[in-house]
Amino acid sequence: MNPQRSGALCLLKILFEYSDEDNILTMKDILDKLGSLYGIHTERRAVYRYINSLLYLGYDISVYDENGTGYYLRSRPLGKDDISLITDCIRLYAPISETKLIHTEKRLNSILSVSSRRPLKHMITVRDPLTAPYIDMNARLTLIDSAIDTGRKIHFLYSCAGICTPPPHTHNDIRTVSPYTLVSARNEYWLIGGVNGHMSLYRVSGIEAAELCDEASAPLPEGYDPHGFVLRELYGFGAENEIVVIRCAGSLAQSVSEVFGKRAHILIRGEKDFSAAVEIPPGRILPWALENIDCCEIISPESLRKDIIRRLKNSAYLNSSD
Repeated sequence: MNPQRSGALCLLKILFEYSDEDNILTMKDILDKLGSLYGIHTERRAVYRYINSLLYLGYDISVYDENGTGYYLRSRPLGKDDISLITDCIRLYAPISETKLIHTEKRLNSILSVSSRRPLKHMITVRDPLTAPYIDMNARLTLIDSAIDTGRKIHFLYSCAGICTPPPHTHNDIRTVSPYTLVSARNEYWLIGGVNGHMSLYRVSGIEAAELCDEASAPLPEGYDPHGFVLRELYGFGAENEIVVIRCAGSLAQSVSEVFGKRAHILIRGEKDFSAAVEIPPGRILPWALENIDCCEIISPESLRKDIIRRLKNSAYLNSSD
C-alpha cells in the first residue's frame, strides 16, 4: 500500500471508526493505528498533510490547536441521539421482523464510532401476530409527493375501504384524485385527496398501480386545514370537548393513563375502583368505554350514558335465543 496515495483515506477511516468528542485521538494514537491497521509507517508531517487534505475536502475535523488534545471527527450524518430515536421508532412502531430489525440497527450503529455503539444485547421484540406485515411504500410516497409538488392529479387502484369517502365503494376501486397532503397518523401513511370538491383520506398502503395524470389538480378548498381534518376524521377531535365522568375498576387505571394521558383527572380513588373526569369529545371515548364495558361505567354526560345503554339493550347477545 502506497502511504502517499492512501494515507488520507486510511486516516479518515480511523477517525470515523475510533474518534468522537469523548474519544479524541492523539498523534501517537493515529500513528499507531495507521501502522497496526494499514501497515502505513509514517511520520507526523505526513499526518498533518493527510489532515489538511481532509479539511480541504470539507470533512469537519477538530484539530489539536482547537481542543488541546488531538483529533476527532466532529460531525457525522447521524449522532448518538439520532440513532437512538430512529431505533426506538423502528422497534416500537415498525412491523418488521426481528431479523430485519437487528440488521437495520447494526447498520445504523455503524455510522457511529466504535466506542459510541451501544446496541441492546438483551432486547427482543415480540409483534402482535395480527399486525399487518411491513410494506415498503417509498415508491408510492415519492410518486404522490411529486404529484402534489407539480400540481397534478393521480390515478390509482384503491384496494381497501376509504375513510369518510361516500358513497360506499367496492373492494377494488379505481380513483382519479387531486392530491393535497401526505399525512403520518395512527402508525400509517395517508393521503388527503379531493374528488369533485369532496375531501377524503386514503391509506397509502391501499394505493396500488398509481400513475401521474396530465390533468392539473383542483384548487385547494377554501379554508383547507389538513391538521384539523385529520384530527376530526381519524381521532374524532373535531367536536367541542366535554367533561366525561367515568367510574372504573382499579384494573383500568393504567389503560386510562395510556389512552387519555393528561386529559384524564382522578376525582375519587377507592380501594377497588376510581372515578375520573376526561376532557374529550364524547365520541372519542365511546369505543374505549364499550371495549371495557364490564369494568367501566359512564356517569356523565347523560346523552353518552343513554347511548351506551341503548347499544347494550339492542345487543345481539342480549336478544339471542340461545
